[in-house]
Amino acid sequence: MIKIGLLGFGVVNSGVYEIFEERRKYIEEAIEDEFSIEKILVKNPKKHSDIKDLLVGDISEIIDDDSIDLVIEATGEVEAIEDDIKKILSKKNLISTNKALISKNFEEFNRIKKENKTKLRFDASVGGAIPVIENLYTISILDEVEEISGIFNGSCNFILSKMEEGYSFKDALEKAQELGFAEADPKDDIEGFDSMRKLRIAASILFRKEIKEEDIDLEGITKIKKTM
Repeated sequence: MIKIGLLGFGVVNSGVYEIFEERRKYIEEAIEDEFSIEKILVKNPKKHSDIKDLLVGDISEIIDDDSIDLVIEATGEVEAIEDDIKKILSKKNLISTNKALISKNFEEFNRIKKENKTKLRFDASVGGAIPVIENLYTISILDEVEEISGIFNGSCNFILSKMEEGYSFKDALEKAQELGFAEADPKDDIEGFDSMRKLRIAASILFRKEIKEEDIDLEGITKIKKTM
C-alpha cells in the first residue's frame, strides 16, 4: 500500500485526486500496488467540506507522518515551502509540478534525494503532460547535446502568433487571458521567467552540469511590435 499526502488542493491536485479516484483500478494495475490518499494540506478547510476527514492545516502533519510514502506538491509556493520540501525529500518520495521551486533548488533537491535514497519527479514542471523530462534524461545518457531550443511557453507562443496576424501586443494578451492561456497576472510568462525556469531545468539535465537561472539571458516579449 502506497500512502500519499497532497500539498495544496487547487486545480492541479484536485485534478490528481479526481483522476486517482476515477482511474484507481487501472492505476493500481499499472503500479502493481494499492494506494491511498491519507492527508491533504489546504489553507481553507471550509472550502472542501466533502473531504474534510483528509484535510490538515499544518504541513508538519504530513512531514512527521512516517506512514506517508509519497508527497505530491502543487502549491505554487517557493520561499514559504522550500525548507519543508527539503525535510520531506529527506525521508519521502516527492512529485512536484512547481517549476519555480524546482528551478531554484534543482541541485539541492537532487543532492538530498541522492543522499537519502528517495525519489524526486518533476515531469509536469516542464511540458505539462508531455513526457519531456524523462526523455531528456535518456538523451543525456545516450548522446552529447550541443544545443537546446524550442517553444517553452504556450502563452507567449499564442500572443506572438496573434501578433503575426496583426493583433497589437495588448489585444493579443487580452485574448490569451480571455481564453485561459495566460494568467490574470501574466508577468512570469511575458517577462520570460517561466521559459527561463523551464530552460534552466532542461539544460541542467541535458548538459549534465549546473546552469543557474542567472546564467540565462532573459528578455520578455513586451517590447516586440506587431507585424504590418
